Amino acid sequence: MAVNAFRTFPHRSPRRGMRRILPVLFSAVLLTGAAAGATDHTPGPVLSPGPRNVLLITLDTTRADHLSCYGSPVLTSPHIDGLAQRGVRFSRATAVIPLTGPGHATILTGLYPRDHGAIRNGVPMVREVPTLATILSSRGYRTAAFVSGWTLRRTLAGLDRGFDTFDDDMTDRYHMVNDQRMGDQTADHAIAWLKEHASEPFFLWIHLFDPHEPYTDHGLLLPANPTGLGDPPSREILRRYNQEIAFADRQVGRVLRALSTSDAAQETMIILTSDHGEAFGENGEKGHGRSLYQATQDVPFILVHPSLGQNRVSDLPVSTLDVTPTVLDLLDLLPITDSDGVALGQALQAPGSFAGRAIYQETFPGARKKFWRIFGPRLTGDPTLVAIRRGDWKAIFDPRRDRIEIYDLGSDPREQHDLSKEQTVRAARFRPLLAAHAERDWLPPSTETALSDADRERLESLGYVD
Repeated sequence: MAVNAFRTFPHRSPRRGMRRILPVLFSAVLLTGAAAGATDHTPGPVLSPGPRNVLLITLDTTRADHLSCYGSPVLTSPHIDGLAQRGVRFSRATAVIPLTGPGHATILTGLYPRDHGAIRNGVPMVREVPTLATILSSRGYRTAAFVSGWTLRRTLAGLDRGFDTFDDDMTDRYHMVNDQRMGDQTADHAIAWLKEHASEPFFLWIHLFDPHEPYTDHGLLLPANPTGLGDPPSREILRRYNQEIAFADRQVGRVLRALSTSDAAQETMIILTSDHGEAFGENGEKGHGRSLYQATQDVPFILVHPSLGQNRVSDLPVSTLDVTPTVLDLLDLLPITDSDGVALGQALQAPGSFAGRAIYQETFPGARKKFWRIFGPRLTGDPTLVAIRRGDWKAIFDPRRDRIEIYDLGSDPREQHDLSKEQTVRAARFRPLLAAHAERDWLPPSTETALSDADRERLESLGYVD
């Protein structure tokens, strides 16, 4: 497909361009070797004209291994499992940043955080950056978003651009304003909208915040998963986390049933993914946002489109960067210029060309308490950590301490054994890639002072204020 200039970046410096080129050059060197860790090299069916509508479902804070179709020992996600059987389930999907606002900005733009501007919760995107919603709206699509978490409110994330309807109301039936909206309420609103607009081309984004802490016990019976990996979790916190995922899965099922009974049933492609995962003590981390280990970076990614086949599992390296390029490609629309993502429909046609792909991850300091906001140093775009994943190999780099960790995810998926001292050649190859990525420029679209005191209190209650 041809590339068009859907956007330009007036805020980029010449230095920035070189920093974008360096990782590509180094990646090209790495790609000259044999592809690592990918075995799905069978081309898929030839692409054909397909659905005109788009349904995007994002599950907040959902790590892949807690969905039953990804090996959870308990049956948490029967409706999502059924969705996976209708399309392609990507077994190696990676989040770019372990934060809700920036993570969703990446999903809706196909850009790394410093390219769209939102590097942490409470810092919105640069307004000039096009999103999937602004592009589809300009093509005549009816667009709607129903979000469930405070961090995605329009004043914080800036993700409302391009949406005819952006429902971020966190008021419950008792007229209380909360940090989040329960998934059943979000699904109610989305289903009502779908019934009204199913006859016209639409882009519908539904965000379910339920798996985010604090975890609620919904009293659901979760039987053992006969195809699951490992034993059911015994810790109470994991049991409640699974309850939240199962509750969100039920809402996904409700939306899918509503879609199946509408005129749009055969005209809608479906993407389901997550902004990031969650840590439960792995590598000393609880929650998310501060580190880049797999507990917070492995996410589900399911794509349903008739041209791509059914009940298919791909081990291609994919990322949340790929949602927008994939949708635009499958709709036969021109891509966003300079997108960091990949059109997965094309990747599935030539999997050998993408098997050695390098995917970056990054995280930044959290918002600061009011005292340090006033007297502390100004917010910068300097990441606290960056990481790269290529095949089974992953490197995590601390640019402030010039420290690198190397893990073989094939033999050590929980990242218990740092091989940086043994894998010196590999560390030497990864280090310049990571250093170049860490030094990419960022021009802030706003500053943290744009946060109201109420917003800051909400972010602190969700664990996003240092």
